[in-house]
Amino acid sequence: MKQHSIAFFALTAALLLSVLVLSARAQAQGDKPLKLENPLVVVEIDRTSGAVRSIHDKELNNTYTFAGIGFEVSTATGTIRSIKALDANVKSGEAVLRFADGGLEVKLHYTLGAEDRFVEKWLETKAADGKPYFLKSVMLEDVKTTAFQKIHFHDDQTIWHCPINLFLRAEKGGCFAGLEYPYWDLTQKGKEGFRLGYQPNDQAAAGEVNVSEKYFLGVYRKEGIQRPSQGPYPGRGRSPLLSWGGTGLGQHFKDGRIPAEVTDVPSEVLDWGEVWAMQAFMRRIQPDDLQLPEDGYWVWQNGWWAGLFDPKPAIIDTLKEAGIHDIMTAHTWYGRGTHPNLEAYLYKMRIDPLGFPQDAAVAGLAENNPGAGWHAPQEVKLDVFKPDDFSSDFKAPPAMEKFIDYSKQVGVYVSSFAVPGLLFEAKPEWRSLDEKGNPSQYLFGRGVSCPASDDYMKHALALHEAVFNQYQPRWWGWDGRWLSYFEVAQYRPGPLGCGIDPCFAKNHGHQPGDNFYKEWKNIQAFLKTIREKHPRLCLEAYYGLKRGEPWALRYLNAADNYYETNGADMNRYQAWHNQNDRFRPIYKNYCAVFGEAPAQFQYNVISTLSMSSYCQIGPGFKGLAHAENREFLKRWRAWATENYAYLKVKRDLFDCPGEATIDGSAHMIKDRGFLFLFSVGKQAARASIPLNRWLGLDETPAALYWVKEIYPRDGVDLGIYRYGDELLYDMPQAAAVVLALEPAAGGSSPRRPELGAQQENPTVLPAFQVTPAHP
Repeated sequence: MKQHSIAFFALTAALLLSVLVLSARAQAQGDKPLKLENPLVVVEIDRTSGAVRSIHDKELNNTYTFAGIGFEVSTATGTIRSIKALDANVKSGEAVLRFADGGLEVKLHYTLGAEDRFVEKWLETKAADGKPYFLKSVMLEDVKTTAFQKIHFHDDQTIWHCPINLFLRAEKGGCFAGLEYPYWDLTQKGKEGFRLGYQPNDQAAAGEVNVSEKYFLGVYRKEGIQRPSQGPYPGRGRSPLLSWGGTGLGQHFKDGRIPAEVTDVPSEVLDWGEVWAMQAFMRRIQPDDLQLPEDGYWVWQNGWWAGLFDPKPAIIDTLKEAGIHDIMTAHTWYGRGTHPNLEAYLYKMRIDPLGFPQDAAVAGLAENNPGAGWHAPQEVKLDVFKPDDFSSDFKAPPAMEKFIDYSKQVGVYVSSFAVPGLLFEAKPEWRSLDEKGNPSQYLFGRGVSCPASDDYMKHALALHEAVFNQYQPRWWGWDGRWLSYFEVAQYRPGPLGCGIDPCFAKNHGHQPGDNFYKEWKNIQAFLKTIREKHPRLCLEAYYGLKRGEPWALRYLNAADNYYETNGADMNRYQAWHNQNDRFRPIYKNYCAVFGEAPAQFQYNVISTLSMSSYCQIGPGFKGLAHAENREFLKRWRAWATENYAYLKVKRDLFDCPGEATIDGSAHMIKDRGFLFLFSVGKQAARASIPLNRWLGLDETPAALYWVKEIYPRDGVDLGIYRYGDELLYDMPQAAAVVLALEPAAGGSSPRRPELGAQQENPTVLPAFQVTPAHP
């Protein structure tokens, strides 16, 4: 009996000791943060609340500390906060914390990529009982900090003011933070912190798991060199070297006139280290993973820009001779409409089952101008249909069908484009309505349906699929109102200019006057579905999503510039701002070839290679009539395909085109690459370019580089340089130049060529320095 008692007490003591040990371990673990780490950064996360405690920059050996939150979610019944996690785990670069409160279950996620300098954070929220709930707001950060000298808000530097990020500035570098979504709920607290989230005001269905937008926090290295900008507008000297004529900028202003200075966009100075960090971030969240119709450097013909409204076989013959295999029709919907007019063929269609009206006579192409047609008058019966007679097949007008058939015979593919704001006679309930219940407009009285309506977007997707199945386009684009926002003030009825134009309908599944979140999710889901079904279909957007950029670009190969352009210099000007204000990846840039005479056409081709990984021929179609231009295009397309990887990386060297007489870019990977230089003024100048990491080269102080010219003087030796040396190059006037840089052969010694006596005291323009007389 005594032995049993001793055994019992020993077992009890062991169990108590085990409990105490586990309790001590749990207590110790409760104070120990979760840690995400890669070779570049360490992020510490509070195990209990899910808040970021700190982020450590290994390169600078700086730690930035925070006192923030995990999240705050508000529903129609109350607000829950991340007070105490039920459990928390870290695995393979991801931390997941689980919370339950107020009838909701929330998973808080953090991810850190193996080569990223930033962490992303988002939520998965659902009702514990599986019932519907109304999601009012999501706060992903409410932070206090003493680690920074200033917190600077950065938007897209446009009159649309799409928020992009915050720069948290310290002595040697700092952090960047933000929300991957165009409509922020932001409260700034000076240099001491901020509160950031968004307001979906969205009804979640029974059993639905709401996946939040993503918050990001990263680190950057201060470079001590400045990027000034006032957006893609007059200001900072009105960019005197550029012509604003022939651009679409005027329509952005109520009176249609381009002002001397766009005061709504203040001048802003960023450190180039801030810019490059955000460019790297954008490349990560919008990776180069979207395919194009052809491998290598792809070129297509924009029929609208070239004015090709008369679809003649000669157009196809010209493209075939130039090695171009794709054309977009000048008309919308394969000849059934012209931008921005309402397409009667679609307006009159049957919704369910899908049916397209049967033409009552020979259908002519939609007219580009009043009274203009491309058939004899007796043949043209525009928009006359047989009553209640529908076909399940979308049919282009006969003239366009002949054009498509001929194109197929010679190996050219015909594509088309659409105005995204569609309207259907049979579905007035889909219309977007203003505050007074009147139909919202795109341009010139054209009504639009509301993208927040699930039924409308489902039908829009079915319509596109019917057209894609019929004609197998290799390119498709959208141009016109999509987001509920007036992007062009000149055409907005009434006194208001650019700004939101929400839908107040009560039957679209959104709150009256607040359809922004739901339409955003619907549009992104629409684009994602098309992308998944047609992976090699090139997708582009023109007007319609500008207020959502850069966040709107995930499923698009490219998007238009800010406004219609007028040639190579203005293309580079807008691309500079796209890259350094919006941080758009170069492989999502839009650019078009202009020019007819060989010198102008070829300058445009070289310019285009410097700013995108594929391009379109715009008004430059006329230049294709010259055999010299066709051969030049083929030769440089082959070069671009051979060096394709370098055209997908870019750092601008100088102030934006037009602010100085030289502009250009570096395209480097590790220890080699190319420099593109352009002179846009009449004054001769000498470029001074440091051969260091600012170009995108690896930071290798012992390296030697050989530089040669490959255009226009192919093979000219420009010397051998140490890492950190200045490359000097005398630019010809009104010229394009391409230089190649690669490691020098073993045993080489530094040497410089003698510069020509271009002028006695040449104007030297150093790269990465602000143009004189500008801030």
